[in-house]
Amino acid sequence: MNRNIRNCRMYAKSLLLLFVLGAYAGCAAIVDAPVQPTGPVTDVRSIYLPLTTVGDTLRYSLRDSDCNHQLCFVDTFAIVTQGRIAGNLAPGIIPAGFDGFHTTFPHEGYGMDLPGDTLFATTQNEAYNISYEEDHSHHSILTHRWLDLKQPIKDSASWQFTTADDGSGGNSGPIVLATVTLFDFTANLDGVTYTHVSEVTYRDSRRSSHDRPLQIKWYAKDLGLLRMINYLDGNRITDQRLIKHG
Repeated sequence: MNRNIRNCRMYAKSLLLLFVLGAYAGCAAIVDAPVQPTGPVTDVRSIYLPLTTVGDTLRYSLRDSDCNHQLCFVDTFAIVTQGRIAGNLAPGIIPAGFDGFHTTFPHEGYGMDLPGDTLFATTQNEAYNISYEEDHSHHSILTHRWLDLKQPIKDSASWQFTTADDGSGGNSGPIVLATVTLFDFTANLDGVTYTHVSEVTYRDSRRSSHDRPLQIKWYAKDLGLLRMINYLDGNRITDQRLIKHG
């Protein structure tokens, strides 16, 4: 079977956004798949976060179903405010053996500038998006770790993770099942063609595969996160897309 046709069918099956965002997604986004697919991605850093020094930035547009799927915000995503942070400098937050980046997330829209903070932690094998808050009642840090990627990244690869650590080593929150639903495809996004893109779909493992997922993310080689679709409470959906790197 032609790989492009197979990818298009998989895409239609895996993305519920086809029916919700209409023109913003769909098989038309798949341009052509590489004739000779690359092998599995065994270093997740090559498709995750190409930020190395203070001041590096990625800029994204943000469409929101609450805004009728129009451009609502421009996110200055992942401004690095501290360089690499060794795990032993943030014990209990950055996993041991990982390098981390402290970043800010100003959101420009509606005349507001809304800052936010997070950490990214990476090794060759895994990549985490981490947020944390102080739990005053238990005198501990509540850490939310989202395991974005785990090698090898290849067709149908999957992994599971819990999303929160209560500070005492116990886990809480849903068990998330991540699956590589498309691997090494070429996509056209807002008139720009990207190659070597991998799509990962994240679901609550307790839900049916027919239920809508929690998130869908596209990662592009040497560019990092290309697109992130969030399925929020109710029928709300956000669609964040890369505008500019650097």
